[in-house]
Amino acid sequence: MGWRAIFLHEPAKPGHAAYGWRQRALFGAVAWMQRRALRYASDVIVPSQVARERLEAGGIRFSGRVHECRLLLEDIEVTEAGPRRYFSMVGRF
Repeated sequence: MGWRAIFLHEPAKPGHAAYGWRQRALFGAVAWMQRRALRYASDVIVPSQVARERLEAGGIRFSGRVHECRLLLEDIEVTEAGPRRYFSMVGRF
């Protein structure tokens, strides 16, 4: 079969009930496609330990290797409140 890897950003995303029916349907379709793609993958790449835990605890069957590839930027905690000069957004509003 060879080596085939898939990157899963948010495997087994929890909390679907908080969204409307369209968003729940979208999450369901993405989960279905992820499970389907994992049938053909030999390796899975996840961006964090949390994603690894969700993959393992989310009822997703995968017997291959799981690789954790963390983000390249360091998470800097802000300790004092004050005016912000910049903000970051990932995803959509």
